[in-house]
Amino acid sequence: MLPRRRVKSFLDVRVAAYAVRDATHSEAAEAVVNLPEVKAWLKANRISTEQVYYISGIDPVVTHDVSIQLRGVQVHDILDALARALGTMTWEIMWHGDSAVAVYPW
Repeated sequence: MLPRRRVKSFLDVRVAAYAVRDATHSEAAEAVVNLPEVKAWLKANRISTEQVYYISGIDPVVTHDVSIQLRGVQVHDILDALARALGTMTWEIMWHGDSAVAVYPW
């Protein structure tokens, strides 16, 4: 499902730096939403951080913490790295209605 209005893709948001150290699956996913560039995109598109849902810990096999450090990347690069580090190789972005984004790095 796509938003009704045309917006710059969430996945294409350029991020100066993303870093997590010894982060749980949940913390690593939440760190994406808390990036200043992502927050700016959400604000520009009238989406509050409370409207961004991330699902983590779905796969009970993913029990290890991750450390990732990236610079000058886009959100999709972060999700790729997160999926590789977690060993799941899967992520998904979904729109819910007009204004909520779901991020599923699992």
